[in-house]
Amino acid sequence: MALVYYGEFDAASDLTTAANIRRTASHAQVAVEERIGPVAAGIIAATPTVSQAAAAGVAQAIVNANLVASRAAASGSALEIVDDAGVVVFTSAASGGSAGGDTDFSETHLIPVTGQSNAVGVLASPIAPGSADQLPNLFAMPAQGAGAGTLVQASEPLAHPVTAPQANTRGFAFAFARWYALQHPDVRVVLVPCAVSGTGFRFSSPNTYSWAPGREGEAGITNLYRAAINRVAAAAALVGGTVKVPAILWHQMEADAVGGITAGQYAADLDALIAGFRMSMPNAQDAVFLAGQTVWEFRNVRRPGTYAQLDGVLQSTPSRVTRTGFAPAPGQGYANSDNTHFTGKGQWLLHKAYIEAYESALYNI
Repeated sequence: MALVYYGEFDAASDLTTAANIRRTASHAQVAVEERIGPVAAGIIAATPTVSQAAAAGVAQAIVNANLVASRAAASGSALEIVDDAGVVVFTSAASGGSAGGDTDFSETHLIPVTGQSNAVGVLASPIAPGSADQLPNLFAMPAQGAGAGTLVQASEPLAHPVTAPQANTRGFAFAFARWYALQHPDVRVVLVPCAVSGTGFRFSSPNTYSWAPGREGEAGITNLYRAAINRVAAAAALVGGTVKVPAILWHQMEADAVGGITAGQYAADLDALIAGFRMSMPNAQDAVFLAGQTVWEFRNVRRPGTYAQLDGVLQSTPSRVTRTGFAPAPGQGYANSDNTHFTGKGQWLLHKAYIEAYESALYNI
């Protein structure tokens, strides 16, 4: 059976399959509808009216025609759905606008990515299939390199401050944001990369950075807490309109654990950071804060006694602070040889834990 593939959309051209699809409540019809539902927003111009009209057009095409292909021109052009005879069964209006300047979004949701190296990502081989797929409503504001300080269509590697991004770098943040954007097709979702490798609250390598709100203004220290707030403010000013921060992604603990911070110090710094972010970022008072767990090997191989205490602080964050969630790491075997950084597959599994943590945190009130 010949298949026509476009982006994330598969449609069969075989006439027998088409007949099965037309049959009400058939397995084939249900399967196609399930396939189209979650990806419609990703292949159609990201405006509410177009998305709704396209979804209706696709559903009607499934019933009335042998759907074989969808054709989308460059950004800003119309999308067409044609049957096996080449007859156009649905045409969307041209989306118009540019990657960052489309004014048809109902609002903008900024998602800061904060913490240290595992928040930045790792060189991944092999790359998870589809892990780099772009979405028309998912953007990023690079911290360096091409497009720095502007909106670009989000893709990996994300450009965080300090360390230049490397090809084939993968992290949990892009995959999480991609899921979030699919859940909010009428919203412009913007990733704001703020993570810096090797950094902590009281200890960093080099020890010239700190995430601690209480160390703002300290001589010789670049305060990453304030830097993240400033970067989110810059993104909000760039997009304009209705802006909010629905979620803050955090992955950090390793540097402070190596440096010997106590559990009490770490909890105080982390809770102050959460409160400060919510108070200082735009419309972030109800932002979900998600903290991810370090790799199994880091907690159980290097110095388990010391690291277990800080891991306990991360795990207990939802019991200390409302609207927070904890994303557990996958088990043993998903760390690189340094016993500190996730493998590419580990990062992919971690993003799923962040999704579950987000959904739990919404009800942690």
